[in-house]
Amino acid sequence: MDLLYSPFKKIARFLKLDDYLIDDISIKVRDELNKGKFRQVPAEKTLIFLPHCLRHRDCPATLQKEGLNCTECGLCSIGVIKKKADPLGYKLYIVPGSSFVKKIVMENKFKAVIGVACHEDLSQMMMMLSDFCPQGVLLEKTGCFETKVNVKKVFEKIDSKY
Repeated sequence: MDLLYSPFKKIARFLKLDDYLIDDISIKVRDELNKGKFRQVPAEKTLIFLPHCLRHRDCPATLQKEGLNCTECGLCSIGVIKKKADPLGYKLYIVPGSSFVKKIVMENKFKAVIGVACHEDLSQMMMMLSDFCPQGVLLEKTGCFETKVNVKKVFEKIDSKY
């Protein structure tokens, strides 16, 4: 699948198809292929990556070496997801980009991952972490600032282990 991604993207652009079509297909296929293995990995061995663009413009969180440190202020969906994920044992990271993801991956022992991002970023992350049965949730509103995710869909991924 990874080998066909770039050629399919070029064909889609040439045919003037929706630029996200190949990413959508790639994400859905990976979700389905990895669903069984993902469910078998305990929460404690699963990382969750959220994009920093989900945060509210007045977010008091500070950037640390492992991403944003959410204060659960209630201004955005990050705190809601964190409140559900933390007690279950998930390791949640709010990251500004793929370089943070790479650093965190190198520093953690894990077996599964849930990612939330825009089309291309999510597809690329799932390719990069294909050995860790990735599951993805697309942002509903993109734009790199005050983006939105369907929290229910993130919870479905989290709850699929139980």
